[in-house]
Amino acid sequence: MIVLVKVPIAFGQVQTKEPFTTSWYFYLGDVENGQDPSLDDSHWRLLDLPHDWSIEGHASPETSKKDIPEFNIVKGEWKFSKGDSIQWKNSDLNDSFWQIVTLPATWEQHSNYTQDNVYGWYRREITIPEDLTGKDIYINLGKIDDADEAYFNGVKVGGMGSFPPNYITAWDLIRRYKVPHEIIRFGEKNTIAVRVFDGIMGGGIYNDGEKNS
Repeated sequence: MIVLVKVPIAFGQVQTKEPFTTSWYFYLGDVENGQDPSLDDSHWRLLDLPHDWSIEGHASPETSKKDIPEFNIVKGEWKFSKGDSIQWKNSDLNDSFWQIVTLPATWEQHSNYTQDNVYGWYRREITIPEDLTGKDIYINLGKIDDADEAYFNGVKVGGMGSFPPNYITAWDLIRRYKVPHEIIRFGEKNTIAVRVFDGIMGGGIYNDGEKNS
């Protein structure tokens, strides 16, 4: 989006276009007095426009569950690797040498990964029933410390928090990401890859997103 600001132009001056697409603060949900210039939005997510907030999850889980199937996929075995490479999102990646871990758990617990300001990746396969063919779904990735990006068959479907250099944590928020039916292989295996950045203290997928956990 380009916003054109009209100002009086004196003879000889050059008219300029000022982009307003960078460094916006975003919060998923409703905020009282959100229009107030003095509102403290320092904990909101910093991002650039354009931005599709549907990839951020859903503000009303109870409502969406009535219409779209949800899969809570945290519990069980995942593959994990320390470090960071964007190629690790790809479905055809050979991850046979990755560590097998059981979630939910911090990566300090399952891998003794104790450094701060580091990245790690998780991968697993799931099968979406064939009788859901043509339908969108939600995947519930629980709570992730601190920031994440989630990929479904190599396509980004969500993310919360912000990675460096504009790091913002979202450690206490449940990740519920909508997956469009166009990228789902119904009745077959699908690959989910989650990129995680940990700022301080615990890191990784540490909570299964259930109400009582």
